Amino acid sequence: MVKSREKNVENKIINTKLLNQNNDKIIKILKRDDFLAISSKFKVRAKGLNLQGRKRSVENFPSMTNLIRVGFTCSKKVGNAVRRNNAKRRLKHLARECLPVVGKNGWDYIIIGHNKYTEEMNFNDLKKSFITAVNKIHKFEKLK
Repeated sequence: MVKSREKNVENKIINTKLLNQNNDKIIKILKRDDFLAISSKFKVRAKGLNLQGRKRSVENFPSMTNLIRVGFTCSKKVGNAVRRNNAKRRLKHLARECLPVVGKNGWDYIIIGHNKYTEEMNFNDLKKSFITAVNKIHKFEKLK
């Protein structure tokens, strides 16, 4: 029975989307259940974005310990579909650049866009606020 569970986990890895074709370490989160599980853990507000994160349990995902998973959301408060897509593109580019450096293996992150700030903020400032938010989440994990 354990072997069938491992096969299911391997199939989950195969069926996932990579965030970047050059880096197979970062995977996009696509399922609502995963978003809900992450939202109940650590949360940080930063200028231009909100960040939620959690450390995955090794029991549930034994073959995904060396991967980083990331999800993106922008609500209708950000604007119409065009503005939401632009904000998500900026957040995806931010994750491609920063998560391989500051993200930790075995962690899940959700990046949530803010109204106007995500789309209109200078990208270097958005990058700095994202890096500080990731570092704060990892400090919370050490405290608990």
